[in-house]
Amino acid sequence: MILDETYNLLKTKYTNKINSLEISDVRIGVFLTAVLLSDGSCGAASTSIDAQSHCYKKDRDFGDFSPAKIKGKKVIDLFEKNSSIKIINTLKVAVLNAI
Repeated sequence: MILDETYNLLKTKYTNKINSLEISDVRIGVFLTAVLLSDGSCGAASTSIDAQSHCYKKDRDFGDFSPAKIKGKKVIDLFEKNSSIKIINTLKVAVLNAI
């Protein structure tokens, strides 16, 4: 996947910087997702959601990257998470744009 390839390239070139980066803040909206990283950089991505219009309670838990748990997570942990959930991939794109 292109996200993983891009991340691996950045990790190879900027290992020290990537390992220390954390997600300081995140805003997930209907159309855009924005992140602020611990180094002050910010990035945005078009929010991509699953096709269903109603989010059932059983589908709201994204593990360590559930909305209430994202702040303070390391960027490296986000990219090591294998997920087919579109909102996680949206978050990855926003973080790559910040980097």
